[in-house]
Amino acid sequence: MRIYILSAIVLLVLSFLLGSVIVDYCGLRKYGFRFTAPFGFFVMIALLQVCYYPIQITHGDSRLIHFSTMLVFFLIVMLAIIRRNSIVIQIKQLIKNKKQILFLLFIMLLCFVFYYKTEISLRTDDLTFYVPYISGNIHTEHLTVYNVQYDYQGYYHFIASIIFLLEKLNTIGFNYDYLPIGAITWIMAILFYFLLTEIMIDIYNIMNKNTDNHRLNLFLLLILVIYNFSFAWYLSQPYYGNTMRRINVILLIPLCGIISKDHNLKITALVSLLFGSLISFTSTGFFFSAMIIYCLLLYFMNSKSKNYIEQIALISIFPAIFMVLFIKSKLISIFVILLYLVYFVFKIFHILPYIEKYLNKFSAYFFIGVPMLFTIVPFLPFYVKRKFNSGSFELENYNFFDPHAFESVPNYLNFSVYNVSSFIRNFFFLLG
Repeated sequence: MRIYILSAIVLLVLSFLLGSVIVDYCGLRKYGFRFTAPFGFFVMIALLQVCYYPIQITHGDSRLIHFSTMLVFFLIVMLAIIRRNSIVIQIKQLIKNKKQILFLLFIMLLCFVFYYKTEISLRTDDLTFYVPYISGNIHTEHLTVYNVQYDYQGYYHFIASIIFLLEKLNTIGFNYDYLPIGAITWIMAILFYFLLTEIMIDIYNIMNKNTDNHRLNLFLLLILVIYNFSFAWYLSQPYYGNTMRRINVILLIPLCGIISKDHNLKITALVSLLFGSLISFTSTGFFFSAMIIYCLLLYFMNSKSKNYIEQIALISIFPAIFMVLFIKSKLISIFVILLYLVYFVFKIFHILPYIEKYLNKFSAYFFIGVPMLFTIVPFLPFYVKRKFNSGSFELENYNFFDPHAFESVPNYLNFSVYNVSSFIRNFFFLLG
């Protein structure tokens, strides 16, 4: 267990170092952000995904994945040394936030108690898929090919690299016992709970920055904590890309709010990287990215904004790459490449302001037309409908009161009280 905690601490330190540089460089403190590890971790995953893409596309050797991971770790340390002033500033900020640090440690302790007491449903838990998938990519000449929606999720290759590093340390004299499933469930769980708690406290800090009612903000923070503890996702499955995706989106929302008001290319680049990590966690991150970008575009057009095409082009890079890889169509690839070429030509010749003028004028057509397009297309003759595979359970004829009808919910719909911990757990679930 100690090696899992130590590994998580090393990853959190790397996240803290990179995040401190990012927060200082982007000037995020003036918007209310105080903690840096979430930014560092998500950007680290995005940078790793950039390194992984060529290896994933060619189904290369897993050693290239591990080398890329260690290279990114090394570059983060070098960047922290170069920008050490940013690290010093962040440490001074943390010293001032002693109460919030204590609250962070308290919530972390609660998370571990709940996580330790939570049972894993082997019938519905996707560990039965991800453990072999990750293990198969630790030592292999060709990365495991399963399905296009999994082949480009660098998050799981990142976990494989962590397990590989644990193996190597064990062989060079650091004697300790570990299991791949333990590394997956505990190292990622510690990371997730720490990042989740920091993000929740930063939501409180952002509210304090924008409102004067601190008591109400504190009450809302407590409600947010209770709400999060009521979810089975957070208690039993913190190691999934799907779960990481949720806190990634939480961090994206305020940043999108900032770039919708300020034409800040530094923060726009950060948003772009967070979209990259979102897609790296899970393929559905692409659809989340597309919806957020669409909403931002509508806002820009309806508010008659200027110079926003540059921002949209920048934050669309990772979704565009994934779309090309996911659809595997030459026409789509050519379309995306031509679209960006046209963008660069228009930018060079200063044509973008005229394009924005017409987009602003006809924004209502985009607002109505795009949703109608997605509504009509599935009913067209050439559209191929696919059956939804729900995995571990069927959506038809389900019974809400059957505790086995939903994924990862066994023992959560049964509110029996047999000890103090079960009473506290049920209390939080009922409130949530």
